[in-house]
Amino acid sequence: MSCTACGISINEPLTIRYKYTTHEYCCFECAISRLAPTCPFCKCRVIGHGVQSLDGSTYCCHHCLKRSGKKSSYFEGADLKETDSLARFR
Repeated sequence: MSCTACGISINEPLTIRYKYTTHEYCCFECAISRLAPTCPFCKCRVIGHGVQSLDGSTYCCHHCLKRSGKKSSYFEGADLKETDSLARFR
């Protein structure tokens, strides 16, 4: 059996079922390289929740979302005060 991403031979694969298909990877790094979305602004892989824009794109952080000129529903409905740590993303 070989890794879906890099092709090396593996004895104990990391098996991931995603969208009705099954893939075997040698490590999390290879799985992330194939499955994690790419931030449209900085082009890094989004590991974790990320931030989704109103048009459905997934960004790695609020900084990239704001720099791209997009908006997120997370902040549009939030009642943030200027003392809140997230208020700077308004």
